[in-house]
Amino acid sequence: MWIFLSVGFFSIVAHNARPDLVLVRARVKDDLVRLRSRHGFLKGRAIHETLFADYPFRMFLPRTDLGRLLKIEARVLVATNFKSAIAKADPKRAAIYSRTWSVLQTLEDLNGDFRPKVKESRDSIAASYGPGEIEALFPEALFGEVRG
Repeated sequence: MWIFLSVGFFSIVAHNARPDLVLVRARVKDDLVRLRSRHGFLKGRAIHETLFADYPFRMFLPRTDLGRLLKIEARVLVATNFKSAIAKADPKRAAIYSRTWSVLQTLEDLNGDFRPKVKESRDSIAASYGPGEIEALFPEALFGEVRG
């Protein structure tokens, strides 16, 4: 599973030989360092580096620790707009996350977009603004959850 947090981007998968463990993987070592710093119970967990894998940095965790981590992250969540929160904290990362968001938004097209006029308007407007600027300028109905 992919997890986008304010402290980093993580890919979490089951360990291939130990069913009690998961691998929390990252492309950027500092993402794991920040995650470990944010959660005291992860203190002392080693960050392993490999040159031969898709994600070069990883931390091995018991599934129970992953559950604890996700529970805490859910409890401390305060952002009402994740893209805007990231833009304030780390503009360079926000630009990358925003491109990811845009690519994933194409999933709507798999089953046919039932909001073609909204999508057309949103796409033409969005193309002319940077990350976080849109939300400040236009109504939530155009850019937020409108599926009901």
